[in-house]
Amino acid sequence: MNARRVASFLTLPVIVGMLLLGAVVAGGCGKSTTTNADLTIEELKLKKGDLPGWTLTKEVKGTRSSATEKNIIAQLYDAGAVAILNQVFDKAGTTLQVNYVQMNDAVGAKQAAAMLKDVPGTTNTIGVKNNIAVEIIGSPSNKELVVKKLDLSN
Repeated sequence: MNARRVASFLTLPVIVGMLLLGAVVAGGCGKSTTTNADLTIEELKLKKGDLPGWTLTKEVKGTRSSATEKNIIAQLYDAGAVAILNQVFDKAGTTLQVNYVQMNDAVGAKQAAAMLKDVPGTTNTIGVKNNIAVEIIGSPSNKELVVKKLDLSN
């Protein structure tokens, strides 16, 4: 075999190898390229010091077994909720409540947000962060504080 033929014969495996290496590097060595699709309530929820001057007075997990048949918690679990958490904060007698609904994906979070908005009489602020819907109950200025802290979208 002459040198030219050997070089052309080896070119294809080298090119294929480089393409495969590029695909592995671009794909993060097998890691998912989805950004924050699997955010958990634990990662998102407000923590001590996140709201200066506010004290976390209560934190309750909403479970499927504690939900009555037709209440919103049962409806959210029926729609695919993975977890639900309610936090209550106090500041000089003023109450602020933040409810989180973790879904499997962003589409589910938007669905959960729509369900929360549809609750009769709701004037609460509802936002979404990735796969979590968040409901905020309190005065407008306090609700805005939470929206900014959690970086929620409508």
